[in-house]
Amino acid sequence: MTSDQSSMKFWDKSLQHAIHLNASDIHLEPHKDKSQIRIRVNGELKLLNPYPREWHEQLATKIKLEAKLDISERRIPQDGHMRLSEKPAIDCRVATLPTLHGEKITLRLLKQDYSFSFDNLGLSNHQQEQLLAMLMKETGIILISGPTGSGKTHTLFTYLHHLKNLGKNIYTIEDPIEIELAGIHQVNVNPKGGIRFDNGLKALLRHDPDVIMIGEIRDVDTAKVAFQAAQTGHLVLASLHANSALQCLMRLRHMGIGNDLLSQTLLGLCGQRLIRKICPNCKGFPTDDCACKKTRNVGRLAVHEIITITKSMRHAIESNVPWSDLERFLDISGFQSLSDQMSDLIQQGVIDSKEVERLLI
Repeated sequence: MTSDQSSMKFWDKSLQHAIHLNASDIHLEPHKDKSQIRIRVNGELKLLNPYPREWHEQLATKIKLEAKLDISERRIPQDGHMRLSEKPAIDCRVATLPTLHGEKITLRLLKQDYSFSFDNLGLSNHQQEQLLAMLMKETGIILISGPTGSGKTHTLFTYLHHLKNLGKNIYTIEDPIEIELAGIHQVNVNPKGGIRFDNGLKALLRHDPDVIMIGEIRDVDTAKVAFQAAQTGHLVLASLHANSALQCLMRLRHMGIGNDLLSQTLLGLCGQRLIRKICPNCKGFPTDDCACKKTRNVGRLAVHEIITITKSMRHAIESNVPWSDLERFLDISGFQSLSDQMSDLIQQGVIDSKEVERLLI
């Protein structure tokens, strides 16, 4: 068997193993003396397989060809896309990065067999009622906060699936499109083609939308257009990087969104995390035959916090009350933060305290 045949066989076997383990990302990493594949499973990076250094360029070329990237270009980062398998349907986002010892290749695995049900989001009954009430509104903005990999995209698409079934005219602008949803209009940000979040959003407004989903509010211009859209008779859903639902307010204020506009336009602020569950069989002390395969964990659990912008909350935002007063107001209203819910899960033995320390700042 030639070196090329051996490397292709190795890659096919490694890829199937990663899919079997439900990996979210695959990393092909070149180093000075050897290369290795690492995968991310349940948010944790694990070594899958080392491989000979001379195989790396062969594997990189194969992946770049399938992702329709320029195989001769190794000096600049490239981004591409390919279909990994049909059953199960898995699309793949491919990114290359020139490093000291060769091109680092990262694959983000995007399963397309999602179940868009509120019952699968991990929401309490009260949280479901809060969100469904917000989604019935015809105008305003709902924001979801959380770090990369916390499930924000899946949550947003569950909302869109619900709204699609109500006959709404729905548009999204994303970078990149990770989930394809039939019956809605999805636009991919393309800076080379002149499509950015801000000007793409302005273009969408000329197509009679009922609902607009923005993959991420990253800058001042996008934030301003999003709030203008929400003010002019559109329901806007968006994600925002913030450490908590309440801290979305601080981020938006830093982007120049005034308290008047915030108070008039916001419908709800949501925060979420995906947290690893302790194996119920070994309780975190695995044996050789445990189902968790000595990982101590069995999947992840979504934890949410949701702030409905009530009349009293609008008045507090508009009046620019001190941050401590906003927090006290939420406590009095019965708001359960991410920290509160995780503390309950620790008491129930579902998660451990180290996992909470890892996730919360």
